[in-house]
Amino acid sequence: MLTVTCVLRSGGPYTADWVIGLKDNVARFAPPHRFVCLSDVDVPCERLPLVTGWPGWWAKIELFRPGLFTGRVFYMDLDVLVTGDISPLCAGSGFVICQNFGASVYNSSAFAWDGGDTLIFDRFDPADMPRLGGDQNWIVECRPDAQAFPAEMAVSYNAHCSGRGMPPDARLIACHGRPKPPDIQDEWFRSRWLQDRKGDALVAPKNHLDWVADHRASLDRMGRAPEPG
Repeated sequence: MLTVTCVLRSGGPYTADWVIGLKDNVARFAPPHRFVCLSDVDVPCERLPLVTGWPGWWAKIELFRPGLFTGRVFYMDLDVLVTGDISPLCAGSGFVICQNFGASVYNSSAFAWDGGDTLIFDRFDPADMPRLGGDQNWIVECRPDAQAFPAEMAVSYNAHCSGRGMPPDARLIACHGRPKPPDIQDEWFRSRWLQDRKGDALVAPKNHLDWVADHRASLDRMGRAPEPG
């Protein structure tokens, strides 16, 4: 069976309300699946523990720990909005990820892989965090064989939707950077977000930019700033 997963790392801008919002959103558009969150705090769904203590977005590398998953796995960031049937994005085999929305070759707001594929975790050296800057850069380096989701199905709010409306074939909308979903005023987006979100997920995370700035400063001290948040 398909596994749909997300990551909630304590100390960041998101809470368990964002997890349950994504879970409910996915339930309306995904084929039969198991929904799992990797987290170091309690969440309102099946939870697998984070164990490395890696900070911020680096916790996403734990998705590839050996023994976690079998079969096809589909990951999304907590601020992704699912807008249509994601079956085509979950199907197939190999490592598949969002196309470039900015400076990086890929965008790690969503990706799919086969559960036995642990290469991204196995080859990762935490000492490389300052050099790499962010998980996207590690994925680019580690997985030159990666394929991109169909561009019309996995889109960026900033690059493809802002001031234009929802692309007709969009299945998910990545909300990387700013604005975060609760701050987006487009009625077509807002009505969809409000269908499944509640509590903290109705308010833009106030500490998002502070968290990114703190993380950037930490990596600066180690030698290099991260990719934009």
